[in-house]
Amino acid sequence: MKLTKKLVLLSLSLIVADVLGQSSYNVQSIPDELRRNANVVVREKVDQYSIKSSSNATLHSREVITILNPNGRKHATKAVFYDKLTKVVQLKAMVYDANGKQIKKLKTSDFEDYSAISGFSLYEDNRIKIADLSTTHYPYTIEFEYELDYKFLFYIPTFNPIWDEHMSAQSAQYSLLWTGDTKPRYKLLNLEEVTVTANEESGKISWSFTDVKPFEREKHGPSKNELLPAVSAAPSYFQYDGYAGNMDTWENFGKWISRLNKDRDELSVETKQKVIELTKDLNSVEEKCRVLYSFLQNKTRYVSIQLGIGGFQPFEARVVDEVGYGDCKALSNYMVALLKVAGVKSNYTLIRAGGDARPIDAKFPSTQFNHVIVSVP
Repeated sequence: MKLTKKLVLLSLSLIVADVLGQSSYNVQSIPDELRRNANVVVREKVDQYSIKSSSNATLHSREVITILNPNGRKHATKAVFYDKLTKVVQLKAMVYDANGKQIKKLKTSDFEDYSAISGFSLYEDNRIKIADLSTTHYPYTIEFEYELDYKFLFYIPTFNPIWDEHMSAQSAQYSLLWTGDTKPRYKLLNLEEVTVTANEESGKISWSFTDVKPFEREKHGPSKNELLPAVSAAPSYFQYDGYAGNMDTWENFGKWISRLNKDRDELSVETKQKVIELTKDLNSVEEKCRVLYSFLQNKTRYVSIQLGIGGFQPFEARVVDEVGYGDCKALSNYMVALLKVAGVKSNYTLIRAGGDARPIDAKFPSTQFNHVIVSVP
């Protein structure tokens, strides 16, 4: 009799656990206003970014999203990027049917692992772990969880409760944790129509978002990145691959970039003579720029460099001169060196490029850049 009771209780426990598991992710529990005009609903998203020191941080992320129709399928592919300074500590995923019943489960070893080297790069150490979690029966729900350990503190990933058009969110939470004097700076963006609450205590601040409605970008209107609700954060004191810096002001951030570039504008005697010969009969700055840019174009080609500090520090101008290639940083530094020999003052200039790029926030010093050009005053 006692054994029978135990078996009955165990069976009931399993049934209850299964029912609860199914009900929590059942598509029918999504409010109508969040399903309307949506391809994807974020059921729950919880991110925690913890700053351990000026050279170490971790990110733990867990998201549960429901793909309502084929238009949301692209969000069923989940991936994390890593390199020698970023370690994947945890990675797992689960898929549920419309009733919330688990139909697939993946652990770290089940994710495909590829080199993330782009077709135009010779020097990268980026890798990607990726999995396609889509199914042919809509709607379905994906639970994706990972943890990354960063051996640097240079940028803090932006948090978005929703990250695309036709996406809504039931619940999203973001927390920033820090120790000592490593408290990050932060800024809230595009929260006019979003319900959000903030809570700050010693060494931690968190934000909670609820019932975020989907949006649709208007034709010829602002870019998607200018409309998404977001929490943007940045460190003040930081280290990247052994190079310490401070970005609490643009001036201090510029000093760090200048330190990376120091003594990297030297050219060979032969190249200096060539520059002098090319520009000796030219009177205007514009003419000198045009001739030397043509010289650069004929002598070099673009190759991306994304290896450790090489993602931010240019090749020496002498090296570019010898090998005949470089990325935007290296080629810009090389052009600055050529112009310097010709007596033309120029600036190595960081910008943000791309058709969907958000304008630079001049009031929030941080790593908002993805490209380098040369500007001539």
